[in-house]
Amino acid sequence: NWHRNRMNKWTPDNAVRILRRLENHMFPDLGKLPVADVTARQILVTLRKIEADGSYETARRCLQYTSGALRLAAWDGHVPSAVTDTIPEDALTSQPDRHHRRVKPDEIGPLLRAIDAAKLRPATRLAIALVFLTAVRTTEARAARWVEFDLDAARWAIPAERMKMAEAHIVPLSEQALAILRELQQHTGNGELLFPNVSRPVVPMSENTMLYALNRAGYAGRQTVHGIRGLFSTTANESGRWDGDVIELCLAHKPNNAVRSAYNSAQRLADRTRLMHWWADHLDRARAGATLLQMPTNHELKTAA
Repeated sequence: NWHRNRMNKWTPDNAVRILRRLENHMFPDLGKLPVADVTARQILVTLRKIEADGSYETARRCLQYTSGALRLAAWDGHVPSAVTDTIPEDALTSQPDRHHRRVKPDEIGPLLRAIDAAKLRPATRLAIALVFLTAVRTTEARAARWVEFDLDAARWAIPAERMKMAEAHIVPLSEQALAILRELQQHTGNGELLFPNVSRPVVPMSENTMLYALNRAGYAGRQTVHGIRGLFSTTANESGRWDGDVIELCLAHKPNNAVRSAYNSAQRLADRTRLMHWWADHLDRARAGATLLQMPTNHELKTAA
Protein backbone atom coordinates (compact mmCIF):
# COMPACT_ATOMS: atom_id res chain seq x y z
CA ASN A 1 0.00 0.00 0.00
CA TRP A 2 0.89 3.70 -0.08
CA HIS A 3 2.49 3.91 3.33
CA ARG A 4 4.56 0.75 2.95
CA ASN A 5 5.78 1.95 -0.44
CA ARG A 6 6.82 5.27 1.10
CA MET A 7 8.63 3.52 3.96
CA ASN A 8 10.52 1.33 1.49
CA LYS A 9 11.79 4.50 -0.23
CA TRP A 10 12.89 6.23 2.98
CA THR A 11 16.60 6.47 3.62
CA PRO A 12 17.70 5.59 7.19
CA ASP A 13 18.31 9.30 7.88
CA ASN A 14 14.84 10.21 6.62
CA ALA A 15 13.23 7.53 8.76
CA VAL A 16 15.07 8.82 11.84
CA ARG A 17 14.00 12.41 11.12
CA ILE A 18 10.37 11.38 10.72
CA LEU A 19 10.40 9.34 13.91
CA ARG A 20 12.03 12.24 15.74
CA ARG A 21 9.31 14.63 14.55
CA LEU A 22 6.61 12.28 15.81
CA GLU A 23 8.41 11.73 19.12
CA ASN A 24 8.75 15.47 19.68
CA HIS A 25 5.33 16.60 18.56
CA MET A 26 2.77 13.78 18.43
CA PHE A 27 3.78 11.06 20.88
CA PRO A 28 3.58 13.18 24.07
CA ASP A 29 -0.19 13.58 23.58
CA LEU A 30 -1.10 10.52 21.54
CA GLY A 31 1.70 7.99 21.85
CA LYS A 32 0.21 6.00 24.74
CA LEU A 33 -3.30 5.78 23.32
CA PRO A 34 -4.54 2.58 21.63
CA VAL A 35 -4.74 3.29 17.93
CA ALA A 36 -8.51 2.59 17.93
CA ASP A 37 -9.04 5.30 20.59
CA VAL A 38 -7.35 8.14 18.71
CA THR A 39 -9.85 10.69 17.41
CA ALA A 40 -9.60 13.30 14.71
CA ARG A 41 -10.23 16.00 17.32
CA GLN A 42 -7.30 14.81 19.47
CA ILE A 43 -5.04 14.89 16.45
CA LEU A 44 -6.16 18.40 15.53
CA VAL A 45 -5.65 19.66 19.09
CA THR A 46 -2.09 18.32 19.01
CA LEU A 47 -1.43 19.86 15.62
CA ARG A 48 -2.75 23.21 16.84
CA LYS A 49 -0.08 23.17 19.57
CA ILE A 50 2.58 22.78 16.90
CA GLU A 51 1.08 25.66 14.91
CA ALA A 52 1.04 27.81 18.05
CA ASP A 53 4.85 27.68 17.99
CA GLY A 54 4.84 28.93 14.41
CA SER A 55 5.87 25.52 13.04
CA TYR A 56 3.26 25.35 10.28
CA GLU A 57 5.27 23.09 7.98
CA THR A 58 6.02 20.72 10.87
CA ALA A 59 2.29 20.52 11.65
CA ARG A 60 1.50 19.71 8.03
CA ARG A 61 4.14 16.99 7.89
CA CYS A 62 3.05 15.49 11.22
CA LEU A 63 -0.49 15.23 9.87
CA GLN A 64 0.89 13.51 6.78
CA TYR A 65 2.88 10.97 8.84
CA THR A 66 0.05 10.35 11.29
CA SER A 67 -2.38 9.85 8.45
CA GLY A 68 -0.04 7.35 6.83
CA ALA A 69 0.31 5.41 10.07
CA LEU A 70 -3.45 5.28 10.62
CA ARG A 71 -4.05 4.19 7.04
CA LEU A 72 -1.58 1.39 7.59
CA ALA A 73 -3.46 0.44 10.77
CA ALA A 74 -6.72 0.37 8.80
CA TRP A 75 -5.11 -1.70 6.07
CA ASP A 76 -3.98 -4.23 8.67
CA GLY A 77 -7.47 -4.35 10.24
CA HIS A 78 -6.68 -2.65 13.56
CA VAL A 79 -9.19 0.15 12.91
CA PRO A 80 -12.09 0.36 10.44
CA SER A 81 -10.72 3.52 8.82
CA ALA A 82 -8.16 6.29 9.32
CA VAL A 83 -9.77 9.08 11.34
CA THR A 84 -7.43 11.57 9.67
CA ASP A 85 -9.40 11.06 6.45
CA THR A 86 -12.17 13.14 8.06
CA ILE A 87 -9.86 16.11 8.62
CA PRO A 88 -10.45 18.66 5.82
CA GLU A 89 -7.50 19.79 3.70
CA ASP A 90 -7.83 23.38 4.92
CA ALA A 91 -7.95 22.46 8.61
CA LEU A 92 -4.36 23.53 9.17
CA THR A 93 -3.15 27.09 8.99
CA SER A 94 -1.28 28.00 5.83
CA GLN A 95 2.29 29.17 6.17
CA PRO A 96 1.82 32.93 6.72
CA ASP A 97 4.87 33.90 4.71
CA ARG A 98 5.82 31.70 1.77
CA HIS A 99 9.11 33.54 1.38
CA HIS A 100 10.23 32.84 4.97
CA ARG A 101 10.34 35.78 7.30
CA ARG A 102 13.56 37.74 7.43
CA VAL A 103 14.80 41.17 8.41
CA LYS A 104 15.96 43.72 5.87
CA PRO A 105 19.58 43.51 4.70
CA ASP A 106 20.50 46.66 6.62
CA GLU A 107 19.27 44.96 9.82
CA ILE A 108 21.74 42.06 9.60
CA GLY A 109 24.14 43.75 12.04
CA PRO A 110 21.64 44.10 14.91
CA LEU A 111 20.46 40.53 14.26
CA LEU A 112 23.98 39.12 14.53
CA ARG A 113 24.68 41.13 17.67
CA ALA A 114 21.44 39.92 19.25
CA ILE A 115 22.42 36.31 18.52
CA ASP A 116 25.85 36.95 20.04
CA ALA A 117 24.21 38.33 23.19
CA ALA A 118 21.66 35.51 23.56
CA LYS A 119 22.28 32.65 25.99
CA LEU A 120 22.65 29.73 23.62
CA ARG A 121 24.37 26.36 23.70
CA PRO A 122 27.74 26.56 21.89
CA ALA A 123 26.66 24.02 19.25
CA THR A 124 23.44 25.94 18.57
CA ARG A 125 25.29 29.23 18.19
CA LEU A 126 27.80 27.61 15.84
CA ALA A 127 25.02 25.97 13.81
CA ILE A 128 23.40 29.36 13.18
CA ALA A 129 26.80 30.84 12.31
CA LEU A 130 27.44 28.05 9.80
CA VAL A 131 24.06 28.63 8.13
CA PHE A 132 24.85 32.34 7.86
CA LEU A 133 28.30 31.71 6.38
CA THR A 134 27.26 29.00 3.90
CA ALA A 135 23.62 29.88 3.04
CA VAL A 136 22.69 26.19 3.12
CA ARG A 137 19.22 24.93 3.98
CA THR A 138 18.44 24.21 7.62
CA THR A 139 18.23 20.45 7.15
CA GLU A 140 21.54 20.41 5.24
CA ALA A 141 23.25 22.04 8.19
CA ARG A 142 21.51 20.05 10.93
CA ALA A 143 22.39 16.66 9.42
CA ALA A 144 25.92 17.58 8.33
CA ARG A 145 28.61 14.95 8.91
CA TRP A 146 32.27 15.54 9.53
CA VAL A 147 33.20 13.19 6.70
CA GLU A 148 31.67 15.68 4.23
CA PHE A 149 34.24 18.36 5.09
CA ASP A 150 37.74 18.91 3.75
CA LEU A 151 39.03 21.77 5.86
CA ASP A 152 42.41 21.82 4.12
CA ALA A 153 40.73 22.33 0.75
CA ALA A 154 38.06 24.62 2.30
CA ARG A 155 35.23 22.58 0.79
CA TRP A 156 32.02 21.04 2.09
CA ALA A 157 30.67 18.32 -0.21
CA ILE A 158 27.01 17.60 0.59
CA PRO A 159 25.93 14.28 -0.97
CA ALA A 160 22.99 14.13 -3.33
CA GLU A 161 20.77 12.17 -0.95
CA ARG A 162 20.82 15.06 1.51
CA MET A 163 20.01 17.76 -1.06
CA LYS A 164 16.52 19.00 -1.94
CA MET A 165 17.25 18.72 -5.66
CA ALA A 166 18.92 15.30 -5.22
CA GLU A 167 22.18 16.58 -6.69
CA ALA A 168 25.49 16.76 -4.83
CA HIS A 169 26.45 20.29 -3.79
CA ILE A 170 29.88 21.74 -3.06
CA VAL A 171 30.03 24.64 -0.61
CA PRO A 172 33.19 26.79 -0.67
CA LEU A 173 34.22 27.61 2.89
CA SER A 174 35.39 31.08 3.85
CA GLU A 175 38.06 31.68 6.45
CA GLN A 176 35.31 32.55 8.92
CA ALA A 177 33.43 29.32 8.18
CA LEU A 178 36.63 27.32 8.71
CA ALA A 179 37.12 29.05 12.07
CA ILE A 180 33.58 28.08 13.09
CA LEU A 181 34.20 24.46 12.10
CA ARG A 182 37.49 24.26 13.98
CA GLU A 183 35.79 25.63 17.08
CA LEU A 184 32.96 23.13 16.63
CA GLN A 185 35.46 20.26 16.41
CA GLN A 186 36.24 20.87 20.07
CA HIS A 187 32.62 20.09 20.93
CA THR A 188 31.52 17.39 18.47
CA GLY A 189 34.61 16.48 16.44
CA ASN A 190 34.81 12.99 17.95
CA GLY A 191 31.39 12.02 16.61
CA GLU A 192 29.83 11.53 13.20
CA LEU A 193 27.47 14.51 13.24
CA LEU A 194 28.41 18.16 13.52
CA PHE A 195 25.23 18.93 15.43
CA PRO A 196 24.00 15.85 17.31
CA ASN A 197 20.80 15.90 19.32
CA VAL A 198 21.48 16.47 23.01
CA SER A 199 19.31 13.58 24.20
CA ARG A 200 19.97 11.23 21.26
CA PRO A 201 23.45 11.92 19.82
CA VAL A 202 22.95 9.44 16.96
CA VAL A 203 20.42 11.78 15.30
CA PRO A 204 20.76 15.46 14.32
CA MET A 205 19.59 18.34 16.49
CA SER A 206 15.88 19.10 16.37
CA GLU A 207 14.61 20.98 13.33
CA ASN A 208 13.38 23.78 15.61
CA THR A 209 16.53 24.25 17.71
CA MET A 210 17.95 27.09 15.63
CA LEU A 211 14.54 28.72 15.16
CA TYR A 212 13.95 28.74 18.91
CA ALA A 213 17.41 30.27 19.35
CA LEU A 214 16.47 33.11 16.99
CA ASN A 215 13.27 33.55 18.99
CA ARG A 216 15.27 33.79 22.22
CA ALA A 217 17.46 36.41 20.57
CA GLY A 218 14.32 38.53 20.18
CA TYR A 219 13.46 37.78 16.56
CA ALA A 220 10.34 35.61 16.91
CA GLY A 221 8.15 36.19 13.86
CA ARG A 222 10.81 38.41 12.28
CA GLN A 223 13.58 36.05 11.23
CA THR A 224 13.52 32.35 10.37
CA VAL A 225 16.54 30.14 9.80
CA HIS A 226 15.56 29.54 6.19
CA GLY A 227 15.19 33.28 5.81
CA ILE A 228 18.97 33.58 6.19
CA ARG A 229 19.24 32.27 2.63
CA GLY A 230 17.01 35.12 1.54
CA LEU A 231 19.26 37.63 3.29
CA PHE A 232 22.26 36.21 1.45
CA SER A 233 20.48 36.29 -1.90
CA THR A 234 19.05 39.80 -1.51
CA THR A 235 22.31 41.27 -0.22
CA ALA A 236 24.42 39.68 -2.95
CA ASN A 237 22.00 40.70 -5.70
CA GLU A 238 21.59 44.26 -4.43
CA SER A 239 25.36 44.75 -4.22
CA GLY A 240 25.53 44.61 -8.03
CA ARG A 241 28.84 42.76 -7.82
CA TRP A 242 27.79 39.20 -8.53
CA ASP A 243 26.42 37.26 -11.47
CA GLY A 244 22.92 35.98 -10.72
CA ASP A 245 23.88 32.46 -11.80
CA VAL A 246 26.70 32.41 -9.25
CA ILE A 247 24.32 33.45 -6.49
CA GLU A 248 21.82 30.78 -7.49
CA LEU A 249 24.55 28.13 -7.58
CA CYS A 250 25.57 29.08 -4.04
CA LEU A 251 21.95 28.45 -3.04
CA ALA A 252 21.95 25.09 -4.87
CA HIS A 253 19.14 26.28 -7.14
CA LYS A 254 19.04 24.36 -10.40
CA PRO A 255 18.47 26.43 -13.58
CA ASN A 256 15.32 25.52 -15.48
CA ASN A 257 17.09 26.06 -18.79
CA ALA A 258 18.89 22.88 -19.89
CA VAL A 259 21.65 24.80 -21.69
CA ARG A 260 22.38 26.95 -18.67
CA SER A 261 22.30 23.88 -16.45
CA ALA A 262 24.90 22.18 -18.63
CA TYR A 263 27.00 25.36 -18.68
CA ASN A 264 26.93 25.50 -14.91
CA SER A 265 27.97 21.89 -14.55
CA ALA A 266 31.49 23.13 -13.89
CA GLN A 267 30.00 24.63 -10.69
CA ARG A 268 31.90 27.95 -11.17
CA LEU A 269 33.70 27.22 -7.93
CA ALA A 270 36.19 30.07 -8.29
CA ASP A 271 33.40 32.64 -8.61
CA ARG A 272 31.41 31.06 -5.80
CA THR A 273 34.46 31.00 -3.56
CA ARG A 274 34.96 34.73 -4.06
CA LEU A 275 31.28 35.37 -3.34
CA MET A 276 31.28 33.34 -0.12
CA HIS A 277 34.40 35.17 1.10
CA TRP A 278 32.75 38.50 0.27
CA TRP A 279 29.60 37.46 2.14
CA ALA A 280 31.56 36.36 5.22
CA ASP A 281 33.43 39.68 5.30
CA HIS A 282 30.16 41.55 4.80
CA LEU A 283 28.72 39.77 7.85
CA ASP A 284 31.77 40.79 9.88
CA ARG A 285 31.35 44.41 8.82
CA ALA A 286 27.61 44.32 9.54
CA ARG A 287 28.23 42.87 13.00
CA ALA A 288 30.70 45.69 13.67
CA GLY A 289 28.13 48.27 12.59
CA ALA A 290 29.31 48.98 9.03
CA THR A 291 27.32 48.45 5.84
CA LEU A 292 29.82 49.39 3.12
CA LEU A 293 28.98 46.96 0.33
CA GLN A 294 31.69 48.24 -2.01
CA MET A 295 34.66 47.76 0.33
CA PRO A 296 37.17 45.16 -0.93
CA THR A 297 37.07 41.95 1.09
CA ASN A 298 40.01 40.48 3.00
CA HIS A 299 40.07 37.65 0.46
CA GLU A 300 40.22 40.11 -2.45
CA LEU A 301 43.04 42.07 -0.82
CA LYS A 302 45.06 38.90 -0.26
CA THR A 303 44.45 37.79 -3.85
CA ALA A 304 45.57 41.14 -5.21
CA ALA A 305 48.71 41.25 -3.04
